[in-house]
Amino acid sequence: MSLADGHADALYAACVGVVAESKGTALGTRKQRDDWPPLPSDWAQPADVVARSLAEVAPFLDLTELDGVAVGGRSDALLHAALDICRLVDDVTALNVMVAHPTIWAVALDKRHGSAKRAREYVWDHSIRPARANVGPPIAERFEDLTLTDPPPSTGRALELPDLDIGALSAARFVDVEPPPQEFIGPFPHPTTGVVYGAGGSSKSTFMQAMGTGIATAVDVLGVPEWVPTTPRKVLMLSAEESTADLHRRQYELIRGIEKLDFIDDVFGDRLERGPLLRERLHDGRFTLASTQGMRIELVDERGRRKGADWLRRQIDRGGFDLVVIDPVASFRTGPEDALQPLINLGREINEENGCSVVYIHHTNKSSRGTDQAREATAARGDSALLDGARFGFGVAGMTADEATRLKVDDRKLYAGVRLSKANYTAESDVFWFVRGHAGVLYATSFRPLAQRRADDRASQCTAVLRLVAELEEAELRVSKSELVARIMDKKFATRDAARVIVGDLLGRGALRLEHGDPGDTERRKLPHGWIVTGEVA
Repeated sequence: MSLADGHADALYAACVGVVAESKGTALGTRKQRDDWPPLPSDWAQPADVVARSLAEVAPFLDLTELDGVAVGGRSDALLHAALDICRLVDDVTALNVMVAHPTIWAVALDKRHGSAKRAREYVWDHSIRPARANVGPPIAERFEDLTLTDPPPSTGRALELPDLDIGALSAARFVDVEPPPQEFIGPFPHPTTGVVYGAGGSSKSTFMQAMGTGIATAVDVLGVPEWVPTTPRKVLMLSAEESTADLHRRQYELIRGIEKLDFIDDVFGDRLERGPLLRERLHDGRFTLASTQGMRIELVDERGRRKGADWLRRQIDRGGFDLVVIDPVASFRTGPEDALQPLINLGREINEENGCSVVYIHHTNKSSRGTDQAREATAARGDSALLDGARFGFGVAGMTADEATRLKVDDRKLYAGVRLSKANYTAESDVFWFVRGHAGVLYATSFRPLAQRRADDRASQCTAVLRLVAELEEAELRVSKSELVARIMDKKFATRDAARVIVGDLLGRGALRLEHGDPGDTERRKLPHGWIVTGEVA
């Protein structure tokens, strides 16, 4: 049976229509099922916008796999590229970036035999769709748009301030009541606002990452025992100049460096095992370390408006942080460097209302670089308001040629010095010297004679033990000599043998003594050999 030419053409056209309709229905059903929209008709973005997006994404792309894709071969390289891109930008921008990138687009065209339309649809459905399902929203959408709201305009009227209760505010109320002790988190008075400053490459960011690690774990990471808090505290560090990979490498090498020092201590019979304790406490989640590259967080802008201040305070409340580090100041604000007072005001509000200390990392001026003035408070760049308003200031700088000559150092580039140059609650310090290890990791060193260093270390240990005994007495806890040795080991003040020597030395000097109590004391039966208390000469 045969059909006339006209009927045959009509039948063929009808069949093609049925097949196309069925394919369209199936595709629509699939898209409806996974809630993935069709390719927008207005997907193309302006060329300048695409160029900026491509420039922002390019450093994060790994094209090794794409370069190795054979013509006509099958590969997940496009999907892997889409994963990198979708982490940073929205779906339509991701499509524009992949179409504009010559290597990515060449692979997509090859998969669809040179058809640009089919290649775009393939990238949209088979690369961007699964990538978005895998990575979730782009990083910029995980935080609220900080530019949507501005503070209400000033009405021009003077604020109505309440009158002071002059009688109730008399200084007499401070005469007979003991004031609360000043709390410290490591070397930082708490809650206050301070500044760590130094030239580019001086290791100030590395210093603060190590400091944050030590404060969050209560482990001596930098090799300065007096900077270690008695208990771990929660720390947030926001870094706008370091990528996540940079922070990862630095933290990784920091842990490895501590473990190597543990091994050296073990060889000399003084094993403290800081590495395992550091790992355990970091897994508790007390140290939040975040790269904010590409997020454009403005805590204050050129007119002093604090667009990102509410966002920062919300993160502090969500995490219950005790310390937040902003690195560097210049990346979290806009406007001239001689207008930094709004940052100090923000820090003080966070101190007062959130109970959190703030540390701003800032650059030094060019005139002080390479001189012995680089660690002085006057070296910080811009308006003096930042240092004047801060409660403390740490200067970080490399070793100068004059210092290397005086200290008899051959390779001064290996050393960085840190000095507390402004202190409202303690005395200013001499320079603490640190040696740079792999990946720039810092650890304290000293140019004092070995015998003097050992004597100073033993004095620090004795001071720590006396402080521990005072805390036990305040808590009304009685411990025997052996129990005190065990607590010293738990605090990582010293090894067992060293702790026994320290306790014996303090007892011999009268700084500690054994208390046996009255004959009728029931506690005496539990501790027949007595318990440790502070001595008369402590």
